[in-house]
Amino acid sequence: MKRTFDLAQGQWTLRGWHAWNWQLALARETGVQLLSVAGPIPVRVPGSVQSALRDAGMIPDWNVATNSLAAEWVENRHWTFETNLPLKLCRLPGRKQLACDGLDGAGVIRCGDAEVGQFASAFVPHRFELSNAIADYLTQNPRTKFVPLVIAFTDLPRNLGQVNFTSRIRDEKPRFNYVWDWMPRLVQIGIWEGIRFELCDGPEISSLRMFTEFNAQTRRGTVRIFSKASDVKGARWRVNLFDKGRKLAKIEAQASSKQLNLQVAYLKQWWPVRMGKQPLYDVLVELLDRRGRVCDFQTRRVGFREIRWTACAGAPPTAEPWILNVNGQPMFVAGVNWTPMRPNFADVTDAEVRARLKTYQDLGFNLIRVWGGAVLERESFYQACDELGLLVWQEFPFSSSGIDNWPPDDQAAVKRAGEIAESYIARRQHHTSLIVWCGGNELQFGPNGARMGGGVPVGYTHPPIAAMQRVVRRLDPKRRFLPTSPFGPRFSIEPKAIGKGEHHCVHGPWKLPGTMRAWKKYWEESDALFHSEAGVPGAADAKLIRKFCGDSGLPADRTHPAWRHAAAWWIQWRGYLTSGGNPKSLAEFVSWSQRRQAEALAIAFATRKRKFPRCGGFIVWMGHDAFPCPINTSILDFHGKPKAAALALRAVLRKNLTDLTC
Repeated sequence: MKRTFDLAQGQWTLRGWHAWNWQLALARETGVQLLSVAGPIPVRVPGSVQSALRDAGMIPDWNVATNSLAAEWVENRHWTFETNLPLKLCRLPGRKQLACDGLDGAGVIRCGDAEVGQFASAFVPHRFELSNAIADYLTQNPRTKFVPLVIAFTDLPRNLGQVNFTSRIRDEKPRFNYVWDWMPRLVQIGIWEGIRFELCDGPEISSLRMFTEFNAQTRRGTVRIFSKASDVKGARWRVNLFDKGRKLAKIEAQASSKQLNLQVAYLKQWWPVRMGKQPLYDVLVELLDRRGRVCDFQTRRVGFREIRWTACAGAPPTAEPWILNVNGQPMFVAGVNWTPMRPNFADVTDAEVRARLKTYQDLGFNLIRVWGGAVLERESFYQACDELGLLVWQEFPFSSSGIDNWPPDDQAAVKRAGEIAESYIARRQHHTSLIVWCGGNELQFGPNGARMGGGVPVGYTHPPIAAMQRVVRRLDPKRRFLPTSPFGPRFSIEPKAIGKGEHHCVHGPWKLPGTMRAWKKYWEESDALFHSEAGVPGAADAKLIRKFCGDSGLPADRTHPAWRHAAAWWIQWRGYLTSGGNPKSLAEFVSWSQRRQAEALAIAFATRKRKFPRCGGFIVWMGHDAFPCPINTSILDFHGKPKAAALALRAVLRKNLTDLTC
């Protein structure tokens, strides 16, 4: 029987080191006495180094003014997360493994006196065999009361930020931490997702993934299950489907069977928010030994819905379909772009994530685009989207860089792109809210590919894109795959090309092009079939600005250190003064800025919604602040409070709910 122990419930200690000093300090046989340069201090798991240091008073709150500069030394040290495995646990019979769902950084795992493995990716989970290391340590230390476990984070990549060369990036670490237009530099280090000690003395489930198929007319569905066992001799699978504890269907097969199809009739269909309810079913997959005893089991929660994409009215024949149909019902996609809630996302709780998603649901949005410059969100994120009726557009972790924007296409990079896509799919494809896989954010090529917004989006033939598409077709054939966002002949709308059928899925703009009249004209003339990014900057609340800028918050321009530090891309001060604004009133400036953002976004969104079904959807850039920026394009501030723009969009979305479907 397989047993799992949550190591997050144990006590962990953090220490910081000059490079590799921990290697000698933790090796007892050398006799070398090397001291850490920081710690020992307690650390939460999951959790980040930065949060533990801030809690211990060793670095300032990086959210205030330019304090993040005083925290940059952290990324230039090695860090060890240390805990003790209880002797009682280590002496139990069976195979012993360490399962790490998310390690943000690169490093080494030590158990007892031995190195048991290395890691170098925040994008995929890691597993390490501990059995031999534990046995050796117990033999050499017969009087010990525990076995030490150390996760050492070592050298990190130096620069992965927004301005870079996408074609040169091979490091598998979230890029937004290295400076983006809405984030200063704060390179997280830490254990960001679950960590478990697994003990198994028989056959176990080595892999499991599943997806559902559904016919909305007949209300019949199928759960397609793909599973592997570590030992199939005499073992078999047993799969049950439950509706709130009531068994609906059951299937059994030999453990050598790698695919099981569980067919069910009279199912309740899952709907996006405001279109219907979100019924979910529980799938229990059990691995039985030759005596019929349960050796291992896993559960998944699934839903049943039918997804189709059809052509926009009047679309050119070469265009991809951009009208989303759920259970036969066409709908307008009202989306918001999701970025991590904090730079130290390891410390964000499941409850905080759900509350943020609930805010977007309450505002009237029906889709979340998970942007490609970060990581795959935790399982709880997708569970919440399933329950709240929020559709998910999921991108693989690749993004543009401004200098060049095409993903690396050498053989090793292409192979790795496929492996990451396979890992993402295996972990999340069972979620009914997930409707799109996308190769990444703003990936471009061509003669103007080096200029942000001027290139041509990559297509299906670009080698890493083709590799990811092959993986999606093989593992998740019922879901749509897009090469990148945006996708089509043009990155953004070019006035000279309006009416030529060249604007399919586009990005931008992110600033007002002159007057509000010109802005309104732009959106009325747009012939784009879908807008997956567009926004307008708006200032944060005056109270928040004063709190985090550390003073009056004025002047609101690049001469002020805090505005220069985190808001340089989005300064509006000159426009405010030109309009006759009072240079001594922060509150008046904030009111002016938020009114402009609210009016502009309401115009853009309402105009495109009225174009349905000629336009399939609009996804606002961006949702929330991960850092208390004085101004940027977010519609929720650092505390999750809606700006005036969010409330204006809510009015647009809720004024005529029937406009969201046809």
